[in-house]
Amino acid sequence: MGWISAAASGLAAAVGVGAIAVGLNLSAAAGEPDVWIDGPLAEARLEPGPITVSAHATADDEIDALVLSVDGKEVSTATDLKRTGKLVYATFEWDAAAGQHVLVVTQEGGAATRSAQRLVYVGAPVDPAPADEPTPTPSEKPSEKPSPTETPSESASPSESASPTAEPKPEPKPTKKPTQKPTEKPTPQATPPTLGAVTVTPNQVGPTIAACTGNITVRANVSGATSGSARVYRTNLSKDVGGSISGGVFTATFKQADLYGSNTSGDFSVSVTVTNKAGSITRDGAFSVYCSKD
Repeated sequence: MGWISAAASGLAAAVGVGAIAVGLNLSAAAGEPDVWIDGPLAEARLEPGPITVSAHATADDEIDALVLSVDGKEVSTATDLKRTGKLVYATFEWDAAAGQHVLVVTQEGGAATRSAQRLVYVGAPVDPAPADEPTPTPSEKPSEKPSPTETPSESASPSESASPTAEPKPEPKPTKKPTQKPTEKPTPQATPPTLGAVTVTPNQVGPTIAACTGNITVRANVSGATSGSARVYRTNLSKDVGGSISGGVFTATFKQADLYGSNTSGDFSVSVTVTNKAGSITRDGAFSVYCSKD
């Protein structure tokens, strides 16, 4: 049994008001006068010093006070009782000295009933006193001691009467827990890029030579792409015009005259392809050129 501090010994005092209703149902309702100690618990081991003792009592006649006796001596009287009908509740402050003590609570007034004895230990553990050996009556003869030549009985053998010393058990070795590998986070799967409609500016080039020597720009909105390029087609001819991606827009710029000559006329198509690690996508556009020598 572990040690109980003085504050813990007064646990019943903290719940005494709630316990009154229970005691009333069990004792006062039955009309049986009674006294009982709530705390400290029986055979509790307490620390020396102030200890709170709590108790309940019930009787048909009014109870004037409850008296705490320790080892047959009155040590405290409680007159400020908490009352619920015929049931009363009180606490006592007892300055406990080291040793083994017997507590009893008695009614004053009421039925003058005494509680059952409550044994507690204060300070270092106290071994219970050995039971008194009965004194032989005159008609009984004391047991004769065995002569030196007689063999002592088995019950007198010191080797058997002595308690065997328990060998200390080895402490179990802590079980080594397996090292858990960190959970690998799944690598998010890459998705192919997206590509919007392809536009060409100007859409129609010409009809003068000056107009045919200007820049033609191909644009398309993109998302998730890392690179891109454009290619211009006419009949069976094609030419790569490069391009780059910036701010979510693919752009390629070229001059028609650099592709097929300044006097070339006709309809052209252009394809834009953008890529990333997951794949690529291609969309087409178109433009017309009307250039002549005039």
